Amino acid sequence: MQVVRFDAAGEVLARETAPDGSVRAVATVARCGITTYTNRDGTKRRELSLPEHLFDAESLATLGGVAVTMTPPVGHPPVMLNPGNAAKYAVGHVHETIDAVPAPTEKDFGYVRVRLTGRTDAAVRMLSGDKPLFVSPGYLCPKYDATSGVHPVWGAYDAIQGPRVYNHLAVNDLPGTARGGDGMVVHMDADADFAIQDDPGIARNQETTMIQFRLDATQREISIDPLVAEVLKQEFARRDADEAAAEASATSALAKYEALKAELEGLKKQIDEAMAGMERMKGEKAAVEASVTDAKTRADAAEKRLSDPAELRKILAPRVALETTAREVLPKDQHERIDAMSDDEVKASTVAVLLPSLKLEGAKGERLDGMYQTAVATRQGRTDARPPTRDPNAKDPQASGGRTSAELHQARTDAEYVPPKRAGVK
Repeated sequence: MQVVRFDAAGEVLARETAPDGSVRAVATVARCGITTYTNRDGTKRRELSLPEHLFDAESLATLGGVAVTMTPPVGHPPVMLNPGNAAKYAVGHVHETIDAVPAPTEKDFGYVRVRLTGRTDAAVRMLSGDKPLFVSPGYLCPKYDATSGVHPVWGAYDAIQGPRVYNHLAVNDLPGTARGGDGMVVHMDADADFAIQDDPGIARNQETTMIQFRLDATQREISIDPLVAEVLKQEFARRDADEAAAEASATSALAKYEALKAELEGLKKQIDEAMAGMERMKGEKAAVEASVTDAKTRADAAEKRLSDPAELRKILAPRVALETTAREVLPKDQHERIDAMSDDEVKASTVAVLLPSLKLEGAKGERLDGMYQTAVATRQGRTDARPPTRDPNAKDPQASGGRTSAELHQARTDAEYVPPKRAGVK
């Protein structure tokens, strides 16, 4: 697919009058990126110019030598130029030297620059005037691709132009016609080989001027012609602005770095605190697990003891003895509540009955145990007052006649015996 395009590409920056009266100029004629066109129905179409297409060597070769046109109002002739109509519309030509300037940054644009010469009276008058001038290339797109997409830097587009075949370069004085806006202002280089080359057989303008410029932090003076001086002046102004912007960007980047560094330190502190908390939780978890293990061990031991009848009786013996004594001492109307009473309550109730003179208020623990043991001891006979145990057949030294205790006991029994009365016997 092939389409025809007329672009408003850039501003004419430097101008110079040659010895033969013609006027030479330097301008930007094309850029990379997306250009917006208006369709016949008023809708917009965005076309992408890729660096590999705009800077294609064969494409740039078609730009060198094309005719310069100035047909009012936009500078383009009504038809594409050919040998039959070139004399009618051509007012000058583009020089063969073409500069392709890559983008200085990822989001910037690359540019195509040319030198041009206006030779007719109308061209000389326009190029010699004070009004800003703009250039617009007319070209064909033989490999036009109408597939839409999104470029990672420049955004959405509706088609890709592909390499161009240039036909002419129009010059006009209509402001605001550049499709690229501020991005289409000419960007010049300060290289020595950027000076406009004279046509063969035409002597150079010998007028020169002395200027100072900074190159690698060194102040130097050189003699150059006024046109190159103007280009260099504007180029160095742009470079100084770029350096100032770069310095401001570096300062901003440093501030962002310091802010991110502080944020990182804060995050590291939070991570350290979280790790310390995790270590504490591990210690607490180990302590809880140990406590659970110990409780389980004791529970297993208790369960084992309770499952052994002998152990169970041993465990319950103190309580059984306590309740037995309480039932012997307390009134019968209190027996029903003994089972629900604690050991201390049973002991206190027993002491209150056996030793009512004792004050039980506040008594507990060892003191209550002592009081209980004293009270229970009052119910038992004295073991130290019992007579010594003797052989029942041994002689009683106090008995008369030398009889034994058994004999004396039998004698008392016989003496006290009263036979039962029989029926009918008085």
